[in-house]
Amino acid sequence: MQTRITLHGGNSSRNSKKNIHFFQEVTNGVASNNVRVLCVYFARPEGRWGESYKKDHRSFKNVSTNKDVQTAVAAYMVLQTKYPD
Repeated sequence: MQTRITLHGGNSSRNSKKNIHFFQEVTNGVASNNVRVLCVYFARPEGRWGESYKKDHRSFKNVSTNKDVQTAVAAYMVLQTKYPD
């Protein structure tokens, strides 16, 4: 399995040529026909993650008609450590 990390500076939902190119690059830049994308919105308020994800998911699907694209949202993971007394 190939892992590729592609970063976006924000405003991915804005309709622009650069954003279209970003979504195409993420999906077409992977050799496999099965592409998994982890969307990370930690820089945005958590209340906006859902709407941002809906728009980005749709954009990934729209630009990659020949590939199976699966998307997911990253979540904070809190680890609790128990310190000895």
